[in-house]
Amino acid sequence: YYSHIFHKYEGSHKLIRYSRNFYNWASIHKYKMILIFMVLIFLIFALFIKYFEHQWAIKNSTYSIFDGYSFYQILIWLFMFSCSGYNDNVFPVSSEAKFFASMIHVVGISGFIAMLGFYVYDRIKQYFMEVSGMGTKKMKNHIILCGWNSSAPTIVKSLTHENLVKRDQIVIIAETNEVIEKIKKCNFDPLYATYILGNANNRDDLDRANFKDAKTAIVLADENKENPDASSILNVLTIERYSKELIKKGKREKDIYTIVEIKNPQNTQLAYDAEVDQVVSLGDIESKIFTQSVMNPGIADFMQEVLTLNDQNDIYSCEITKDSPLIGKTFDEALVMLRKYQILLLSINVGYKKDLIEQQKIVKQYNLDDPIITNPFKENECSYRLKVGDLIIVLAQYEKTLTDALEKLKKS
Repeated sequence: YYSHIFHKYEGSHKLIRYSRNFYNWASIHKYKMILIFMVLIFLIFALFIKYFEHQWAIKNSTYSIFDGYSFYQILIWLFMFSCSGYNDNVFPVSSEAKFFASMIHVVGISGFIAMLGFYVYDRIKQYFMEVSGMGTKKMKNHIILCGWNSSAPTIVKSLTHENLVKRDQIVIIAETNEVIEKIKKCNFDPLYATYILGNANNRDDLDRANFKDAKTAIVLADENKENPDASSILNVLTIERYSKELIKKGKREKDIYTIVEIKNPQNTQLAYDAEVDQVVSLGDIESKIFTQSVMNPGIADFMQEVLTLNDQNDIYSCEITKDSPLIGKTFDEALVMLRKYQILLLSINVGYKKDLIEQQKIVKQYNLDDPIITNPFKENECSYRLKVGDLIIVLAQYEKTLTDALEKLKKS
């Protein structure tokens, strides 16, 4: 008895599942279905018109103009008739064929209204989903900003500043509707900054942010949580593991570059253990700037100037590629080359996009004290020559100033 009930339930469950799958498929391909339905109606009506006209001609011992038409010609006539209307020269004589010919207008108008209605419905639905944060993004090579705090508006505005040569698009993953309201008040350029309602721990939400085509993920510390660092590291773990899974499936070409904000500097190693690429501890940076401002008045003004994108001097970075004119140059040689174009070389990062183990190997190989070379005064630092993958940090008026200078150096 119970086996019978189980099989009966299983059968109904399969029917519900198949019905749901068909509904989802039909919702996605509704325009194709309407077009296919209209084409089938035209084909069927053309067959019926030819058949009934032929039967009428036999019954009345006469000749029907449609007898001389091929099926293809009748189909073309039916299409033209649906567009232009009644034609005295070519029109069915039998009552049945007249009915089908007359109904073709209804089919054409109904199909057009149906597609127009679905289109308007989709646009309205998409608009409300975008406003509520439930939409799906289709951008590529973009940045996913996970979380929101007091630093987020400055980060978004800086990454999308008009002075940048290439402004990256940003998708913000907001966990609550309150955050979405805060984002709306910032009045970001919708072409470069948009949002979804979700959580970086949820892979479905990451998919809605088009995670497979994103190049960078920034995880911000949630100031409202009791332990923001634990939440940030958990987000990093999810992002890194999902990125590697997509690479194995062939849906990503390379691992996503992750940056995480850590409130407590003591948790930095935990973040690196989660395979994050870059850790930023704003609390540690703020305390160091404050200390330097006390010891050396004017430091805070300098930092405010160079860290704010404006028409003066800003900090920019550039990765050394295989065709870079700076390959094989020492710090001082690169400094002189760039200074001709009003660019000041500040630092060289030899551990860029490398984990701690790789950084330690490079530091040991070149007998450096640190992977960051700034104002070198030791012999090993002074003799280090730039290699592919290194990162230079410079001061320049615009990012375009740096790119133009590198192009001119290539030609020279």
